[in-house]
Amino acid sequence: MATIAETRISTSADGSLCTGLPIWPKLGTLNIGAYSANQPKNYLVKGSPKILWYRFTVSLFYEFIAGVCGPGFAVSMNLEGTTTGNSLSLTVTDDEVQAGIAAGLQFELGATLKIEHYKLFSGWKTDLDTQGGIDFDIIGLFISAIKWAMSSAGGDENTDIKSIPNSSGYWGMIGYNSKNFGYTDTAVAEPRVHIPIDVVPEIEALEAINLALHVLLGELSMGPTIWFGIPVYISINSISLDDTKYTNITASGNGKLTGTTTDPPPGTPLEMQVELAHSAGLDFGVGVYAEISILKIFSLSGNYDLSILDLFGNLFQVPYTNNGYTTYYNTLKNSVGSTTVSSAANSTNQLAKLHVVLDPVAT
Repeated sequence: MATIAETRISTSADGSLCTGLPIWPKLGTLNIGAYSANQPKNYLVKGSPKILWYRFTVSLFYEFIAGVCGPGFAVSMNLEGTTTGNSLSLTVTDDEVQAGIAAGLQFELGATLKIEHYKLFSGWKTDLDTQGGIDFDIIGLFISAIKWAMSSAGGDENTDIKSIPNSSGYWGMIGYNSKNFGYTDTAVAEPRVHIPIDVVPEIEALEAINLALHVLLGELSMGPTIWFGIPVYISINSISLDDTKYTNITASGNGKLTGTTTDPPPGTPLEMQVELAHSAGLDFGVGVYAEISILKIFSLSGNYDLSILDLFGNLFQVPYTNNGYTTYYNTLKNSVGSTTVSSAANSTNQLAKLHVVLDPVAT
């Protein structure tokens, strides 16, 4: 019998989508995380003029940054338990799954100013060293322009465009789930994009309520939606403790996992490896939604989605489940008893954010 101390298994240190694994390995993924501080900047002005006993270092620079995060998925969990004979029993805690894709465009304009004065026998001394900049959310500006154009054409800029998942310079569709492994044999995270159709302006009584809410900096919207999604199915194919591989991994409920092996049982295991199997498909359907807000702070919303594939699958047995999709495998590992994960552990998509250079290529 061996005791397995709590061990963190995760696609990366932060368990985030942008440092996770690709949904479709042939497509790969890109990282939309912050660009590296040592990336070269594009300088508009750069110089160090001297005036008497003072030296001024001045620069004005810009960066145009574009990137894509995903399509990928991230998995994180803690595992601990025991082995008995050829059996493995583990408890799963703090498990999360997320999947999806995000894209971003951002322009940064920055400046630096450094002032130094010369002191006899001691050289240059710094009086001021500062840097500032402005980030422009290009996607946000583009969406604002669309809203303004629709408002100018007679629409309502507050209600014509709904549920655009845009934040801090990116657009994306993200699916999230928790309490997966140990509760079910297959975890599912399904990012969805909704296209809502607001019917409030077309119904006089509802529009009257909406206009009344505008006085309180609020609004009312509701109506049908059309949506599509990318369901990602993730399961644990095997768990290895050093050279002992356990298969037939099954969830017994309440966060419990069991498995069996034909290999010799481990003594005191030093490393744990978890092999994940995942597949992804397409989903689409219709639904309804309703949303009410007051003072731009308090809001209440709800929606109901109906999957067309679920409906036809039940009626005509369409094989739309993960059994009909290509399965990919990834192995995550960590030292037994370690509750931290290296920032580069297990990740196959450590790519920097794309920097778009507008200068011509030298020949």
